[in-house]
Amino acid sequence: MALRAIGGENLDVSTTAVGITASLITTKVLMVRAVHKSGGGLHHNAASTPTAAGVTGDQPMDINDEIEVWGAPDLLGIKWVKRTGEADAVVAIQTFGEG
Repeated sequence: MALRAIGGENLDVSTTAVGITASLITTKVLMVRAVHKSGGGLHHNAASTPTAAGVTGDQPMDINDEIEVWGAPDLLGIKWVKRTGEADAVVAIQTFGEG
């Protein structure tokens, strides 16, 4: 089975953790690609809400970094927040799945 692009959005990331708009994660979505497009450094976490200072499980993300997220729990749970002292940022989200 080949995946195809289904939809997407741009997330504006600041001091409050934000996640993917729930309505984008339909039963057809299997994977999301997230690309850090602009702004300062971020933390992301799928298991808990990330913090600006970083907590256990937070992963750093810098400009042009990209990640793939698979599986409904992580797709619905992943969130981004800007790191302490960094500028607001934009993360481009693209969903992929069966079409």
